Amino acid sequence: MLLTVSDLEKDIYLEAKGPLAQRIDFAWEIYSNEKSDEQHKKHALKFLIYAFDLTETEDINKQLISLMEERNKYKDQNPYYIPGKSPKLLSQLIEPAQRNLEDAEKQDSEMRKALQEARAKKEILSVNKESQEADRKLKIRYLSPEERAKHRIIIRDKRFLQNGEPVNTSGMMSHGKRGYAAFTLNANGELYIFEHNEGANRMAHSSMTAGSPVVAAGEIKIENGTLKAITTHSGHYKPSLFNIHRILEYFSHNNVDISQAIVVTFTNPSLKGVESKGVTMWMPTPVVRFETPADKVYKSIDKILDENIQSISRDIISYKSSMATSIYKIKDKVFRSTLTEDRTKVASDFVTELTEFKQKLNTNLTSVELDDTIKSLNKLITEHEERNRALAGGGRLESKFSSFKEHLLQLHSEYTDVAEQMKLRR
Repeated sequence: MLLTVSDLEKDIYLEAKGPLAQRIDFAWEIYSNEKSDEQHKKHALKFLIYAFDLTETEDINKQLISLMEERNKYKDQNPYYIPGKSPKLLSQLIEPAQRNLEDAEKQDSEMRKALQEARAKKEILSVNKESQEADRKLKIRYLSPEERAKHRIIIRDKRFLQNGEPVNTSGMMSHGKRGYAAFTLNANGELYIFEHNEGANRMAHSSMTAGSPVVAAGEIKIENGTLKAITTHSGHYKPSLFNIHRILEYFSHNNVDISQAIVVTFTNPSLKGVESKGVTMWMPTPVVRFETPADKVYKSIDKILDENIQSISRDIISYKSSMATSIYKIKDKVFRSTLTEDRTKVASDFVTELTEFKQKLNTNLTSVELDDTIKSLNKLITEHEERNRALAGGGRLESKFSSFKEHLLQLHSEYTDVAEQMKLRR
């Protein structure tokens, strides 16, 4: 849609005026042109601060020049690229020029390789084949960038805004749930919301992306610009709790307050130390879902692993201390046995290796790296578990090892599995 200088004061904030990247280009053209009217330049600057969500206005020109140089560097290959909008982890896997994932499979081998790696690490999700076929049968609409622009919401001053105003989904509906909107977040950091009526309006999650991969998809509840709830409900993309973790991470990095929000899942996440509540939702018939505080789900994966490692370390150290003065040590002296001493050595070796493992632990793990880390930890436990069993079966030390393995299995299941999504309809 053609923009004019008369749009700068108000209408440029309207999503219907076109993709945000194009509106940024227009505002920059006016602002950077020394011949532009001063009032027009003032309005253009105000919009640029809004669009880039700039909070520090010192050296504003320097910031804008840097941002626009970055955009201009890649916009021929990726017209909708806006610096700073892409999710952090994805930015390390896919170059700015590669983040327009529509028709990505038709691009050069380097881009296909990057896309394949991101998909393998579960940093992006693709539409499953079942849903692709359903899209064809139901003639689901794939919106053009201009058509979907009006569905976009942005983050500004810690809140979700659309058309320059705080977002409210109270009047919307998704999968029969009033107050919710369906959402997608793509690799460029474009967040779209829309009403999902089970395909009745020929709209689905794939409509916002023309069927291309996303970072996350599901449903979202927003009141007066504040995040209230997010769900894993997307039959097209089948997100796991790991993907919800990623979008909560994205929101948090953009200063969105997630402390008042809940995550709604189909099954009980049963996260260690976190209480989830079973609730009845109407969609429109009653169904049972589970609510978990979003900030508890968001707690970084490396922190959860770290807590588990610290917990087992404390347990093993406590075990060593108790064994040093226990009746078992007296029994060993009577029967000239080294069992207690040998078991204490197993525990001591385990704590040493666990500490070394913890020091090497990376932060911001991808789904695949999380999987590999859990497997490595499991292998470490098994090695010492077998050493303990070789001495004598059972005992408190074995129960400590078993308990830690259970926690790891739970962590792996909740953050990497997509089993719960098999329940979903289209």
